[in-house]
Amino acid sequence: MRMRIAVYVNNLDESYQILFYDAVRARAEQLNMDILCIQQETLTSKNNDTDSFPSHKFISADGIIILFATLVDRPIISFAEQMKTLFSSVPIVSVGIEIPDIPSVVIKTKSSMEQLMNHLLTLHRYRKFLYISGPQGHPDNIIRETVFRKSLEDVQTTDKTVSWDIIHAAFSEYSGMTAMREYIRSHSVNPPDAIVCANDTTAAGALKILNMQKDNGWRKCAVTGFDDVEKVRTDITGLTTVRQPIDVMGGLSVEMMHKILTGQKIPAVQYIDSTLVIRNSCGCSKINRQKISSSDINNSETVNRYIAQMQYEHLKSNLAQQYVSYFGQEVNLALDVSGVVASLQNFLGNIGISTFYLFLFNQIPATIPEEGMLVYKKEESDEKKFDPYKKVLFKSFFAQELFKDSCSSYHRIIHYLSSGTECLGLIIYDADETNYPQMCSCAIFLSAAIKRIYTLTEEKNHSSQLELEVQRRTQNLIDANKKLRTESRKRIKVEAEVLKISELERRRFSMDMHDDICQRLAGISMMCRGMTAENPQLQELTGLIDETLKRTRQYVHNSFPVELESLGMRQGIEQLCCTTEQQSCGTLKVPFAWNVKGDIKLDSSAKINVYRIIQEAIHNAVKHAHASEIAVAVLQTENAIDISVKDNGTGKNSITSDVPSQKNIRRKRAAGLIGIGLNSMKYRADQMGGTCRIASSEKSGTSVLLHIPV
Repeated sequence: MRMRIAVYVNNLDESYQILFYDAVRARAEQLNMDILCIQQETLTSKNNDTDSFPSHKFISADGIIILFATLVDRPIISFAEQMKTLFSSVPIVSVGIEIPDIPSVVIKTKSSMEQLMNHLLTLHRYRKFLYISGPQGHPDNIIRETVFRKSLEDVQTTDKTVSWDIIHAAFSEYSGMTAMREYIRSHSVNPPDAIVCANDTTAAGALKILNMQKDNGWRKCAVTGFDDVEKVRTDITGLTTVRQPIDVMGGLSVEMMHKILTGQKIPAVQYIDSTLVIRNSCGCSKINRQKISSSDINNSETVNRYIAQMQYEHLKSNLAQQYVSYFGQEVNLALDVSGVVASLQNFLGNIGISTFYLFLFNQIPATIPEEGMLVYKKEESDEKKFDPYKKVLFKSFFAQELFKDSCSSYHRIIHYLSSGTECLGLIIYDADETNYPQMCSCAIFLSAAIKRIYTLTEEKNHSSQLELEVQRRTQNLIDANKKLRTESRKRIKVEAEVLKISELERRRFSMDMHDDICQRLAGISMMCRGMTAENPQLQELTGLIDETLKRTRQYVHNSFPVELESLGMRQGIEQLCCTTEQQSCGTLKVPFAWNVKGDIKLDSSAKINVYRIIQEAIHNAVKHAHASEIAVAVLQTENAIDISVKDNGTGKNSITSDVPSQKNIRRKRAAGLIGIGLNSMKYRADQMGGTCRIASSEKSGTSVLLHIPV
């Protein structure tokens, strides 16, 4: 069984890491070893040491190679024990940074950096410098920045014209562009003589900004880098830099791990020398001959072949970028994971990826879980989409399924799908070095698309839940409304029965009064009148009896207005107004207006209710308002009958109410502002499906407005 090595890098999207991993892969193939490359598991100041390298729980590897130079942004202190705890008995090789008690492969850069600074200070005699650093706490940056400062401080002791500025970036082209742009903005008229960059990609970004400036002073600035990576090495500008043999470092790390696994002796630290490479960006006139040897420089065929190769690589790079752009546009339109997979299949076919796995995590975890849901896999021409997703335990998958037995070695690359602090899943693939950056971009687009789909799905689910809740509450309101209508109908029915019984009692009472009490009083009056001749004192008693008989007959009439049945609504109300005016002995006028064609078309119970409301309104005006006029008006419109009773008495500002409001009735009754009569008016208006509104003020008196739909 072949040995398997896990290699940890940050991202295979920049030249330093690509060059390192290519060398690791090539040497591993020579030694017939499988390679599993894990990206993005960094050890930075933003995460806890306990969160570092979460894949150690499930990867199956015989040895671990860690490119610490790209995974840390701070000095490493007592790190060996933590690594040994994480990876147990699995041997570890540190690359780029020397870690005590862990075998390390390190490039010595201090002397080369000193040579670079001496070249700029002594040969070119530059005196004003700018240093664009990497992360402040990064071990490599600490060495380079320390040499930069010390070199200038030593010269400054004898030459006070030496000065410098230091700005911080992040070992990337974009951060170099940003830092350079900001510095030019704040020092627009005072460019430095030389700009020393912490690495080549930072220098490439700075050069792009410098070449865009109109001021020739900025365009003429000397620029140096560090690393001598392929991308900048082949640049026509010809960057003066320090060459780190990154490919040698990668190959030696694999050899060191192979010796450890085969029981051979190794040094604690394998040192590699770096060298200063002078080109023309520092101000020298050297020609960058790139990959053409001195024997071939005058050979036109060799030169043409080299140019053709460069053009081919340029076209291939442009085509790959177009494929990535198309994929980003397509996947951004996907409405679900199935649409994402369809776009992914097209992209993988276009760039020639033969092995690919897409895993999503069932729930968005705080750290990398030990299982995932396999959504899609591609192995050569065999492609499969899983619906439903296939649950996979990573430990068994990496140990048994990912690497197949064959005569040649495998290499697989892991890239996590992340959105902010959330880890959505991971992809595993096999690609050649030209597609490493494209696959990193693919992972970014996949992450954004999946997060968007998750968010849309969550919003849809939330919307569905809200809709269900609205439906439930709406149904509750409908049920409550039905119950209220039922209760209202029952109440109205009960009130109607109460009013009916009340009217029957009024009728019985008035008949009893008429047939009994009134007859008795009439008989007594006749007897007294007959005895007046013999006893004159009975004359006064006869007058009192007649007055009592008159009032009793009025009570009988008010209790049951026979005019409603015999004469009709108009005559009944008119008689009520006339009687009220007569009883006032000339102190009150009660005008009556009838604006109805014919009689009001209401049933007998409704007519009685209307009569009683008018009667109660007049009674209240006489009793409480001290009015000199009470105007009664009846108006019929197309769909309603409106009746008003208005007086000019002393109203109360606090009595303004829609009578149907039980809350107002209870409040005003408690305040002594409303009585049984007003409550009776409300009941009677309800029985007819109408409203009774009372408006009262001290200036305009009181108005009772009855509205009855017909």
